[in-house]
Amino acid sequence: MFIHLFRYRFLSLVRNKEVTFWNILFPLVLGTLFFFGFGRFVNEEEIIETVSVAVVEEDNNQSAVFSQVMEQMEGADSLFAFSVFTEENAKKELEEGTMDAIIVLEENPSLIIKENGITSSIVKNFLDQYIRKQAMIEEAVLSGNVSEIGQMISEISQSQDVVQEKALGKGNNNTYAQYFYALIAMCCLFASFQGAGCVNDIQANMNVLAARKGVSPVSKMTMVIPEALAAVSIQSVTVTVLIFYLKYVLKLELGEKTGLMILTGILAGAFGISLGFLVGCIKKEFDSKIGILTAVSMVMCFLSGLMIVTIKGFLEEHAPFINRINPAALITECFYYLNVYDDYSKYITNMSILGILTVGCFGVSIMLLKGARYESI
Repeated sequence: MFIHLFRYRFLSLVRNKEVTFWNILFPLVLGTLFFFGFGRFVNEEEIIETVSVAVVEEDNNQSAVFSQVMEQMEGADSLFAFSVFTEENAKKELEEGTMDAIIVLEENPSLIIKENGITSSIVKNFLDQYIRKQAMIEEAVLSGNVSEIGQMISEISQSQDVVQEKALGKGNNNTYAQYFYALIAMCCLFASFQGAGCVNDIQANMNVLAARKGVSPVSKMTMVIPEALAAVSIQSVTVTVLIFYLKYVLKLELGEKTGLMILTGILAGAFGISLGFLVGCIKKEFDSKIGILTAVSMVMCFLSGLMIVTIKGFLEEHAPFINRINPAALITECFYYLNVYDDYSKYITNMSILGILTVGCFGVSIMLLKGARYESI
């Protein structure tokens, strides 16, 4: 029974013209248009000579210590160029592009960036190193041990060379690559249409086929699982084709970890299908459900940078919780973390959140479907 249901749902999805267009053809066409619009910029190597950092002094103790750090790091060969501003002026300089990042010297120093990239990765690594060594630097400043301060600053500086080398040597930090990450996220979220279609053919009050299934001696779980797996299988092929098309046909530098990119796309597609299952359980006409899914998917993709790449950086500064709960942002960040960082901790965190959301949507959908009762069919 399982194989029979899986096979027929799989064939049904393959023959569905709307699924073929929105899940396969549309992302390929849009990716091609992106390529002709600004694809030539994606493979350009970013050469970083100096990272301009605005420093906002809010805590006197922090400012005293950090001023020693700035003194030690000044010089012709220094990677950083520090400038002290008020918070308002610093944000203005960041917005205009004259500064690459802002370090706010509060009790716990924080970082403000406009968008992800090589420079933001370098500054973040520098600030992380500084915070880890902060206690030792403060002790050296109080004792007046200049040589010890110089040694610690030298260690921090050397770490930046490693970060810069890795950033330029692996993956792609180019801002324009973010558009293509967001495009893959959109393809995965459009899988929700398949999920809604699967549920539509299970709800007995929606169509004749579903009514026939409803009176069959088969449990809802037995019907749901092969339907979901067939949709995930189709979406896995779709996202794999898209990634291969972008990387090997259009020759875009989107990173070296193709296998993990495909794995990310498969999980993201599974989330899209689970979202379709959840919305599909709403008691509305099928076209209304598709309209809801289209609107939700496009809003999430917009907030992840599909239309304006800097929007995610803006949200990170003013409303970071949106990036933490927006599935499209989580997906694009997964691709970014894969291709920029050797540390997988952030990637695993985002994948875990996506996994939890997927299981949650499927779980709620199954409960709603099992509890559905009809007065008449």
